[in-house]
Amino acid sequence: MDVLAVYSDKVVIAECKGTKSPTEYEKIDVWITKKIPAFKKWFEKQELFRNKSLEFEYWSTSGYEIAAKEALDEFKDSYTKHKVNYFGPLEIRAFATQMKNKKLKESLDNFFLKSKV
Repeated sequence: MDVLAVYSDKVVIAECKGTKSPTEYEKIDVWITKKIPAFKKWFEKQELFRNKSLEFEYWSTSGYEIAAKEALDEFKDSYTKHKVNYFGPLEIRAFATQMKNKKLKESLDNFFLKSKV
């Protein structure tokens, strides 16, 4: 778990990859088959989160290999118990721009998204 974001109505557990090459299918498969079930089990034991929904996100500054993206799409469409989403470089940059945080956008552009957007 790279990020645990707790809101008034939901909890978001995010995996984040800042690599030079696209995220491989193997990493996505581990996230889907091992990490999500473990996070879900942990979440269900937390008294503090009893009345909150759970969401899973995967962020990759280099995007995804074709097989990885296909696995994410299939999982996102078939897993209805909790919301699942994933983001590549274009979506990440759009979030930073939408936040109107100049330093965040500059950091993303200079260190993670150099030639990807």
